[in-house]
Amino acid sequence: MPVTVSTPPDLRDALVVVVGLGASGQSAARLCLRLGARVRLVDRRQEVDPALVDAIKAMGAELILGEHLPEHFAGADVVIPSPGAPLAKLRPLFDPNRPPEVMGEMELAARCLADPIIAVTGSNGKTTTVSLMAHMLEATGRSVFLGGNIGTPLSEYVLSDEKKDFVVVEVSSFQLQTCVSFRPWVAVLLNLSPNHLDYHADMAEYRDAKMCLFQNQLEEDRSILPADLEDELGDHPGLSHSPARKVWYR
Repeated sequence: MPVTVSTPPDLRDALVVVVGLGASGQSAARLCLRLGARVRLVDRRQEVDPALVDAIKAMGAELILGEHLPEHFAGADVVIPSPGAPLAKLRPLFDPNRPPEVMGEMELAARCLADPIIAVTGSNGKTTTVSLMAHMLEATGRSVFLGGNIGTPLSEYVLSDEKKDFVVVEVSSFQLQTCVSFRPWVAVLLNLSPNHLDYHADMAEYRDAKMCLFQNQLEEDRSILPADLEDELGDHPGLSHSPARKVWYR
């Protein structure tokens, strides 16, 4: 098992704009506040549950509701988009003279962890696979955090201050598209078929997002992929430039 070193982002006094009031957005906001950031939450809805508004104010974050406007992103150092918020629609709203860093919730949380991460992506079967993995590890006496796209944001694990033997996460193409340094110890691609093309520009963009799972792995890591995609993906830069051991399964 590799020894990893976590390097939490330095967000002291930075303005972080979190897009979306879903579970990942709220978790990201709390984590950014813990890291010393000023947080602005924006959501396209005109109204939300008053209890949620009160909770956001209580945590010390700013809340702006309604259609996204350039002024909502003014002064932002970092933007954390909702996994379902198309970046192509958000980027025109950023200040072109001072564009913010775009960092997904998964990327943010992973930068705060030194735990061995097992990450699974694919067009189908992700939830079943990560659930089975977690169950098998727990059956051997290991403690496991199970989350990511399956329901519990990775930021919640960071905020809990718990220490598990393994972190098992389901990762979507939406999340991977905003991952820059995310490095799983074991990265698994289950399959690849046309999906989410209402979000991604085309199949190539969707495939490239999936391949971000492998781009930061090191020699001691493992990349596990289906053998029937070796001809298609074997030379992809996200995989071929990584020194991790490749395992092509049938």
